[in-house]
Amino acid sequence: MRAPHVGEEQRVFAWIEQRFADDASARALLDRLKYEHCEDECFAEELTEMLARLGAADSTVNAETAGYMLRGFFTSVRRHISFEQECLRGILVQHLGGEPTAKFL
Repeated sequence: MRAPHVGEEQRVFAWIEQRFADDASARALLDRLKYEHCEDECFAEELTEMLARLGAADSTVNAETAGYMLRGFFTSVRRHISFEQECLRGILVQHLGGEPTAKFL
């Protein structure tokens, strides 16, 4: 998960930081999105460890807990992506004027 986050932070977030350097709300938004990236990466690490144990037939792993964790992780990631798209769409509209084309999102 880290590679796509790094790419997004280095390209998209850097672009926003350059164009909205004086906008405190844009900085706060990027800080929130970066924090969520960190949370998702930590959760993914926990899931990876748990799934490896489950795959190795570790009897201490509860399948229901694994399912609960997977659902929570994917719900969180979907919510993050949706929020990110809406925020970035707003930033593009503000910067470019009008509605952004699909190729930007």
